[in-house]
Amino acid sequence: MTSEWRLAFEQDGGLSPVSGSAAAVADAVRRGADLRLYMTTPTYEETLYFQQTYAGEGEAFAGLMSHHHSYVWNGQPFDEPYVSLFKYDASGRYSMVKWLLGDRAQDHSGVGGYGVYRWFVCDRWRLAYEHDEQGNTVDGSLSDLMEAARAGLSIRVGVRQLFGLNQDDVSGPEHLSFLTTMQPIIQDGHVLSNCDFTLIGA
Repeated sequence: MTSEWRLAFEQDGGLSPVSGSAAAVADAVRRGADLRLYMTTPTYEETLYFQQTYAGEGEAFAGLMSHHHSYVWNGQPFDEPYVSLFKYDASGRYSMVKWLLGDRAQDHSGVGGYGVYRWFVCDRWRLAYEHDEQGNTVDGSLSDLMEAARAGLSIRVGVRQLFGLNQDDVSGPEHLSFLTTMQPIIQDGHVLSNCDFTLIGA
């Protein structure tokens, strides 16, 4: 466990590995590591921070960004508030939905033409408490989680089979998704914690 960001995987513009591996990123994400992606284009460089992460089977991983909002769209001022929801993975494709007022959504998914992809991880989290779907303790303890909340620590929650919960169907591929939360509350012997947007499919 470290608070330092490290380069776990780099791909060139053709998506060929340069250093590290997708498996190293996926393994870190399964431990709850934070994830960032640095990319270059002919006109700008960009680093993405993901509020939500996903690790599937084998080398499968993705970063999901749920806090992107801007008043500029395609280089032009945009006079209507919106939020963009993104998913990036090592395939070079990205999913993007622009969500506007009035519950309107536009799909702008595509393939990025980036010069380099650098996947950084920060493996700084420790397990305080894990339970199964019936609420039975698997690892750690609820009292440890409560003490972490009382100490002002941030809480990150990992949910198995998150994609499909809204349809009560968790029969899809095995996966684990981690969510950044805020405002932990201790009440009635439980720990609750809010999060903003949660993406349950991509």
